[in-house]
Amino acid sequence: MMMKGTNLPIFRGHFLVPLWVVVVITSLLCCTAHKSKDGAEDKPEDYYATLGIARYASSADVKKAYRKLSLENHPDKAGPDEAFAAAKKFHRISEAYEVLSKIHTRRLYDLYGHDFLHMEGYFEELPKRGGRELYRYKRGVFLLYERNLDGLLAKSPYTWILTFAQPGCGNCERNVPIYSQLGEKTMETENIRLAVVNCLMSNLCHYFGIHHLGQVFLLPPEQEGGGYWDKREYTGPLRADALLEAAKQIPAPNMQEVESDKVVERQLAGITGVKRPVSLERVAAADVAWLVNYHKPSCLSCRQAKSELRQVSHQLREKLTITFVNCDISVHYIWAYMPTISGIMPPTSLLLRFLAKQLH
Repeated sequence: MMMKGTNLPIFRGHFLVPLWVVVVITSLLCCTAHKSKDGAEDKPEDYYATLGIARYASSADVKKAYRKLSLENHPDKAGPDEAFAAAKKFHRISEAYEVLSKIHTRRLYDLYGHDFLHMEGYFEELPKRGGRELYRYKRGVFLLYERNLDGLLAKSPYTWILTFAQPGCGNCERNVPIYSQLGEKTMETENIRLAVVNCLMSNLCHYFGIHHLGQVFLLPPEQEGGGYWDKREYTGPLRADALLEAAKQIPAPNMQEVESDKVVERQLAGITGVKRPVSLERVAAADVAWLVNYHKPSCLSCRQAKSELRQVSHQLREKLTITFVNCDISVHYIWAYMPTISGIMPPTSLLLRFLAKQLH
């Protein structure tokens, strides 16, 4: 059907990745629709910087710095207008002290930064599962198992390099220096992290369906989790610099979440200046394409569709922008509209913008 007052035709139907999208996309023009960001999350402050101490500071130095700062910044000393900011700063100081004052948590923080909480349980479980670990306390090498899988990978802002090893495997043990170096390098980046699965410690090797020990996957950021992972096998040279460079080449998906398809219509209406390639100047193709998918996070088929759409987004990132409407948040969408038969994909809208009034 056609929306009044626009040149944006909408096609509604159930989403079938292998056939439905391919047929539609073959007519789309190669143009770019950039994903807008409404601001990035604040980066957590380094705990050592919070207390104003060096990373090699002694336990006595940690305690001394905390006492001084907690007295200077106690909320009771702040005026009414400064009370909230003072309480927030005092909380950061207390949190930094809580972590750095304990040998175990400080060691984990030094190794894994602010993601260290996901690693506490692993080292508690390790003695119960044999205690053998090739990457015990290696900086930047996150050790993945069932209990921290979703915590580390799902909704993560990082591109993850994921590999699989086990003690007693000759190649695995020879690769330890490579991945130890890679772990250090990833901690110097803002958007790449390394994870290793110990196949003696965890069943994740079967879960990810690996073909051999040492297999490497690259996982783009913002994964859905819940059993659906967008992973790409790495087959290049096994060197720290090569692995890091390959991870840098993995683009974030051209996807976003909005309140409704009306938001997409407004964004499409504001797009101008898209230039057609000469080869397509006389072709009746859309200049901009935007796919809107309606989903509920609790819906299994929705999560599966979203995972598959991530791969479509990667393959067609310069041709198609994919947007999701969360029906748990957008209450004006009636969930009864969504299919209830198990295995049916959630409905979608495909919005196409034709910038030229006439084709020459």
